[in-house]
Amino acid sequence: MTSFLFKKAKLYFAKGDLSKEWYIEYYYLKPGTTDTYQRFKERFNINRIPNLQDRLAYGNEFVKFMNKKLQSGWSPYTAIEKDKQEMPPVLDQLQLIIRDLTASASKYKIDTLNEQLNRFKKFVEAHNLESFSMQDFTEQQADDYRVYMDKELDLSVKTINSSLSYFTAIWKHAIKVKKWCLLNPFDNIDRMKKTQKPTKVERFEPISSKELDIILHNLREGQQPFIVFLGMIYFAWARPAEIARLKIADIDLQQNIIRFPKGETKNKQGAYVQIVPPLKKLLASINLQNYPGNYYIFSGDSTGFMPGKTKLNRQRATARWLDTVKNGMGITKDMYALKHTGNIDYLLNNKDNIDLKWQQMQNRHSSSAMTERYNRKLGAYFINCSNLHFRDF
Repeated sequence: MTSFLFKKAKLYFAKGDLSKEWYIEYYYLKPGTTDTYQRFKERFNINRIPNLQDRLAYGNEFVKFMNKKLQSGWSPYTAIEKDKQEMPPVLDQLQLIIRDLTASASKYKIDTLNEQLNRFKKFVEAHNLESFSMQDFTEQQADDYRVYMDKELDLSVKTINSSLSYFTAIWKHAIKVKKWCLLNPFDNIDRMKKTQKPTKVERFEPISSKELDIILHNLREGQQPFIVFLGMIYFAWARPAEIARLKIADIDLQQNIIRFPKGETKNKQGAYVQIVPPLKKLLASINLQNYPGNYYIFSGDSTGFMPGKTKLNRQRATARWLDTVKNGMGITKDMYALKHTGNIDYLLNNKDNIDLKWQQMQNRHSSSAMTERYNRKLGAYFINCSNLHFRDF
């Protein structure tokens, strides 16, 4: 009689009782025997999940995962020996793999892989997966990451698919080189199609110097606080919604820094941005020293944009721009285009002194690779032409 090496994994779900322990159980033939099976239990942190439907879905996914492992030739007895040296957590494993993959790589590849790691780290932390190792990840977590990039980060289809390809390659390295896992959870994750996500129009068209002169000239009469608000976009490369949340205590005119509090920015990360001299001059014009630190720099009090107690509605800034600039001056570009204008002016006016790292930190990009992509989208690259020679026409 032929003995099977294992009996398929099943989910023990305590008849749906969340107060009792759940686990995945399977049986494996004991070495040296032909009919004696040992029972094994795996929990995969399943008992941390408080919702019945979520726990069932999670458990069934791990049942499929375990059966794939068993069918691939994996043995719990071999694994027991390996597990005596406990697997490091997934983020540590990824760091080691990226170190392998970038040993002789270009700076661009190093920055790109670090950007991928930083993004994945936020996903792991947001989903409480820090205790997982790479062998614990299933297609469920891989697909959760795809959804995270799509719904929470609102990344483009191209960026999402590129990231999935990077992690397919990273897990492949873990399987073939590191021997840390048997299955690649990213192998069968469907790549997104362009039709699945509405095209997001990214406007990188800057405001011209002539247009900016017209805007500032027409706003001089009685709208100095709004000019300062716009200056925060142009000089600090901040988003209008972030500026509206800033309080006077977030501005340090002695150290020349702006503190963007954690949780108040697009990526929920705190950051410091330098106050360049022209912006410091603008901020001095609204006398911040005369107000308490808990006042908003640009409040919704009265006519708006002066320091005050009430948070400024971000739409109020948009409405002011629409009324005074788009409708009043016939300039159809968006207010946020000032950020792109400020970046282009930095690249144009500092040709001999460009600091890509500073530009990255001032924009609060996650990597210099992101800043390089941003500059390419701007179409801005300038050099000092004084030593270039061409014939006259």
